[in-house]
Parts: sequence; C-alpha cells; structure tokens
Amino acid sequence: MEYKIKIIFIITVTLMLILNTSYAAILKIKVTSFNRTSQEQAKLLIEDRKAGKNIKIIYKNKDLITKVSNEIDKKNDSVLEDVTKIIKDAMKEGIYLSKHLCGKAIDLSKREGAKKFISFMKNDKSLQVIEEVDHYHLQFKSECNEEK
Repeated sequence: MEYKIKIIFIITVTLMLILNTSYAAILKIKVTSFNRTSQEQAKLLIEDRKAGKNIKIIYKNKDLITKVSNEIDKKNDSVLEDVTKIIKDAMKEGIYLSKHLCGKAIDLSKREGAKKFISFMKNDKSLQVIEEVDHYHLQFKSECNEEK
C-alpha cells in the first residue's frame, strides 16, 4: 500500500509538472524521463553509446547490458529493432534493464528545485536516489516484478 501511495505521489507531481502548474513553477522541477517502452530504452542506449558514454557502468545487469552494447557495436541497419528485441526478450523473462521499463523510476533535471526535492526524498528508505551527470535518477528499491 505504501508503494502505491508513493507512486501516486510521483505520478501526481509528474502530471503537475507536465501541466505546468504553479507547484512546478515554485519547485522548478523538470521531469526528464518516467516510463519507457523497450524501443525508447533501446533508442536511448544507442544514442548514449554513439555519444561515447560507457553504458556498461550505468546498469546493474552486466550480462544484459553487455549483450546490448555488443549489438550496438555491430552498427547494422537493424540495430534499433535488434536492441529492442533483446530488451523485450529479457522483460519476458522478468529481467528489466531499467526500472523506467516498469514505471518504478523517474529522472529529474538538476535544477535548484530538484535539489531541494531530492534532499527531502533521500530520507525515504524505499527509494534509491542516484546522482548522474546531468540528472537525478529516483527509483523504488523493489524489483520490477514485485508488487508492494
């Protein structure tokens, strides 16, 4: 139940930001990513890899991200479809490369309001806050296939 309340809170904040309400203006928070499809995840990984980012250090499942990275390195015309298939196949087995794929993660830009929000959320034991280069990544500690 607690998980559902928190996810409702995050969704509410996200919707408020999307709708550009006064709350968003006060906090100056910008949500840069929430739910992703397998194709959106694949596209992001391909773009990051092409930009020279070491995607292997970002993701926890080293076997899966290595498989994805190797597929991207082949540089064939069907790379988006091939990487999407790898991600989809893993999801069918209950393996999620990113918690964005199951709605248990949200990215916030590093604006001042986000810093205040993050300092507040860091006290929440059910959330993990990861500071990345250009954004904050918040994710629930429960696994994608867990219902709390």
